[in-house]
Amino acid sequence: MRRWCVAVYALVLLCSLPRIGAQALGFTLIAPNEDELLLCSLNVDRELLSQELETYVTERGLFIPLGTVCRLIECGLDVDPGRGTASGYLWDEAHAFSLDMVSRSVRVAGERGLYDEARIVAHPDDIYVEVSLLSEWFGIPIQADRYDAAVVLLPRTKLPIQLRLEREQRGGKTTRYGVEERSYFPRAANPYRFLDGFNLDFSVGASLYSSSSGNGVSLSGPTYSALLTGDLLWMSGSLSVAGKLDGSNFVPTSLYGVLRRVDPDGKLFGSLGGTEFSIGKVSAVLPSLLGASASGYGASVGNYALTSPSYFDLQTLSGPLLSGWDVELYRNDSYLDFRKADASGTYTFADIPLVFGTNLLRLEFHGPLGQKKTEEHIYNVGSNMTPPGTLSYRASATAEEEGGQFALQTTYGLSKYLTFSSSALSGVFPDGRNLHVQAGMAGYFSRLQFDVSAAYDARHSGFAGDLGLRTQLLGLGLSWRGTYYDDKWEKANASSSDPPYQTRSVLRVDGLSLKMDKFYASLSSSWISTLYREGCRYDLFALRNYNSYRAIRLRNELNLSRHYYGPSSQVLYADGSTTANARIGEVDLEASCGYDIYPEAAIESLSFSAEAGPFLSVKVSGAATYSLSSDLLSASISLYRDVSPLRLGLTGTWTTRNAFSVSLSISTSIAFDSKSGAIAVDSRSGAGQGSIAARVYLDANYNRKWDKGEDALKDVGFIVNDSGAESLTDAKGNAFLRGLSANLPLNVEVDETTLEDLLLVPADKGLSCVLHPGTAARLDFPVWITGEVSGTIWAVEGGVRRELAGARVELLDSSGAVIGSVRSAYDGYYVFSALKVGPYTVRITKKSADEKVAYITRVVNIPQNGGYVDGADLEYRPFDDTSETGAGGCAGQ
Repeated sequence: MRRWCVAVYALVLLCSLPRIGAQALGFTLIAPNEDELLLCSLNVDRELLSQELETYVTERGLFIPLGTVCRLIECGLDVDPGRGTASGYLWDEAHAFSLDMVSRSVRVAGERGLYDEARIVAHPDDIYVEVSLLSEWFGIPIQADRYDAAVVLLPRTKLPIQLRLEREQRGGKTTRYGVEERSYFPRAANPYRFLDGFNLDFSVGASLYSSSSGNGVSLSGPTYSALLTGDLLWMSGSLSVAGKLDGSNFVPTSLYGVLRRVDPDGKLFGSLGGTEFSIGKVSAVLPSLLGASASGYGASVGNYALTSPSYFDLQTLSGPLLSGWDVELYRNDSYLDFRKADASGTYTFADIPLVFGTNLLRLEFHGPLGQKKTEEHIYNVGSNMTPPGTLSYRASATAEEEGGQFALQTTYGLSKYLTFSSSALSGVFPDGRNLHVQAGMAGYFSRLQFDVSAAYDARHSGFAGDLGLRTQLLGLGLSWRGTYYDDKWEKANASSSDPPYQTRSVLRVDGLSLKMDKFYASLSSSWISTLYREGCRYDLFALRNYNSYRAIRLRNELNLSRHYYGPSSQVLYADGSTTANARIGEVDLEASCGYDIYPEAAIESLSFSAEAGPFLSVKVSGAATYSLSSDLLSASISLYRDVSPLRLGLTGTWTTRNAFSVSLSISTSIAFDSKSGAIAVDSRSGAGQGSIAARVYLDANYNRKWDKGEDALKDVGFIVNDSGAESLTDAKGNAFLRGLSANLPLNVEVDETTLEDLLLVPADKGLSCVLHPGTAARLDFPVWITGEVSGTIWAVEGGVRRELAGARVELLDSSGAVIGSVRSAYDGYYVFSALKVGPYTVRITKKSADEKVAYITRVVNIPQNGGYVDGADLEYRPFDDTSETGAGGCAGQ
């Protein structure tokens, strides 16, 4: 029995230790006084974190809970009110924090101090700190307003919770990995026509000149050049002509034309999926090992992308992610996407598009208490890669002096890591017709990108091949390419200035850079070694440096070369150049110096140039160069002025050898729209570009079609591919947009900032269109008059009326169909914008305990001329509230 008594006594003593210890060690857990309780909202700047922060108002001030506040702002602090302690860190590990109520001491970021015990109290649920003391510990201002029941933290730097909310907000705005891929509006038709419009660029010029031989002054010209474009035979036609004006006759020195039809969507020739067909003066297809590109009269067809695609292929990254963590995805320092941990404790970024070149995929992990870690993945993708399963082709047939030349080039994506390519060329050489064939592979494996190809010269039994490698190591881009031709190989279009070589090796190192505030510096180098067929070798090492600070830029280039003709015959040479650029106000300045280093150090040349304007509507540029080796100074000055619709140019040159020239040029551009009969004359050239004849009108019946009697909108502007266009609509709602990119999709939208009334809203976000050179696409942009409905959702219960946050508010049209829904804000406010005129119903849903459903509704009406319907409030009442009327129970009905 005695043993049982001792055990019971020990148990009672053990259970009493926390309270006895707390009292003995200098603090006591105090039961909260409910009369002093004040529920407040907690805000960080303008961000609401909680509406029910329990604070206590005493004669000593306002006390707020340390643990609850740290949890809401996501600080890594562990609070134990039973022991009177708190430990951990605030914003990051550098701001360590510890509190001991027994010794009445606190340590913040390594500095220890004491505090007044009357300013801190331990309740069973948390440790409460007087607001000014907590502000001192946190090192940030804290505003506490008892009358508004609000506590506001005003940090000088962003807290972990703010950074996380920013990541979530940024992540919520991304679709398909960010902003780098342009999403096009719905495509507007712009069919080719038999004969439509034209755009003519025309210029004439003449020169007076003298030479140092003293033969007097001579006249060159006058000369002319013209480029005419427009639709012809359901294709885009282009005709270029240049020549001299000889009396009353035009004597062309060059004349060529081409008819071209393009389809960026690849719908030409049905199943062939062509993107381009040309006839006339076309570019011939040449395999990479066969020689330089060439052009001739003939035809070409292909389905290659009209521009380099934005993306090559897709990668997926996934892994474990602890609860409370999130992760951001970056590609080459550009933000792409955001993920939180899912129920399985993992993250997945599926189908990340890779760009051509180096792809540095960086994952930034953020913990719930401010923790951070980084993970990187690198992929190198060559520009010669093709998406898996894609077959691309290009073929040409051209007439040469020796005979016809036929060529075919194909690429096929075998997998996401491997592309196969092949090509063939049948052409006439001095010794007869020949056939060249070439095949190759390209691919990438994580950091390494490679391509290899081999070719065969059928007539001469020659072989050629090349191999290229590219990778990134320690932040540096490394690339190497080796090319080989045997002695029997004959190149197509071989240049006499480039004698045939047997091997060439090129090594490049890029990416070494330094960034400091507004200073930037980079360094790159290359080494080229060429072995020619006759046995000599040429080696060139180049070192390039670029520096910039504010508006000043400095470029340096150093070249070291060796000409090797044999063991006893070689020549070493070193030279370089330095160029400086600066902008002062509206003047661009450039100065450069060329110099030799070895075998003899000497300055070779000095030059200076400047460009300013427009000054009094005149753009001025000038340059001066002095060659020390030839003791020759030359200078030039050019003046340009746009006197609409003409551009006038005057250029003068002079040298110290008494040679000079004075040239005068006049140019203009004329565009014609065959549908409206409008003619636009401009000093800027536009024949190689497209244009849009746009019309903006008030669509009164919301049918997206112009009907007789609908009002035109004047002085409305446009945005083309995210850039503002210069033209505004006239009194008839028409605008002529010139100088736009042709043969590629572009986005066109109404600039909403130019609409005279905020209630005027474009019927559609915008249109996408493919323009033809020289012709104008006709696009209509209907605008609607709209209205706005807004109000507040109130909760009424027990005679108390308060704002209801998070209520789902639905908007119904006149037929009863739900056309929109929003949730009420923290203050109960909701708004529906850009609504057509007419009647609507707003409603919220409520449920009883037995799942009985009722709607609280209100009918509103937007007048015919648009307008704002404010104060469309709804009151949410419980089912058993006797003040409620009808099944809907809405005082605002």
